[in-house]
Amino acid sequence: MALEAEAGSLWHFAVSVLPGLLQTPGYAREVLAAGGLKGKELEQQVEARMGRRELLTGEDAPPFRTILSEAVLRTPLRDVGEWRGQLQYLVEVAERSNLKMQVLPLSAGMHGLDSTALMFLRLPGGLTVAYTENAHRGELIEADGPVERLQRAYDAMRDMALPSAESLKSVLALFGGSTVRGIDLSAASWRKSSYSNSDGGECVEVSDDFAGVVPVRDSKVPHGPALVFQAPGWVSFVSAISGGQLSS
Repeated sequence: MALEAEAGSLWHFAVSVLPGLLQTPGYAREVLAAGGLKGKELEQQVEARMGRRELLTGEDAPPFRTILSEAVLRTPLRDVGEWRGQLQYLVEVAERSNLKMQVLPLSAGMHGLDSTALMFLRLPGGLTVAYTENAHRGELIEADGPVERLQRAYDAMRDMALPSAESLKSVLALFGGSTVRGIDLSAASWRKSSYSNSDGGECVEVSDDFAGVVPVRDSKVPHGPALVFQAPGWVSFVSAISGGQLSS
């Protein structure tokens, strides 16, 4: 969408598919192929979608918030390796200071955007427009009244979504096994992270056994999923939590 490049900030809701701005090549390829694209046209569209991701990088990258329906995370790719790569990418981009990711749990029940993928874009001059999309068509909405109604529905849904830290843990929970990104964690030693709080609500453990990376797991499930951060990224994430940037 050309308007993405003009927007000063963007906020989004994913009802069934991850936003294009956060897709890996493997994810984009499978989604686009499911829509009927193939051959050269498919590869061109995948390349174009990867080009869009550059919008969220660099010093001048706009703020981007996305709320993911849990259904998005419960719909894996057929290729397990590509799916794990997509989940890993979600965690990595969540470390960026301009990006906020939340998950709307299925237990939240019905809401005003049940069947609508939605993107708001704040354009130069302060004008906010909305782009809605379903399986068959997309629509750009510019009139103040409809945009305001969609904004109210989005705000109500955001209040039902998990905080960013809990949302990250829900992505982490989708990983499994003791070997992650080629690192054998079976003999790793673990300690309670400074990110964990004192009341037991955040039970995050990290391992200091590996140079340059920080494996992370939920201490409540010691033989369950683990995720590996680049060390600078983990430091940035913990600093953001401590500073309250990811508290909601």
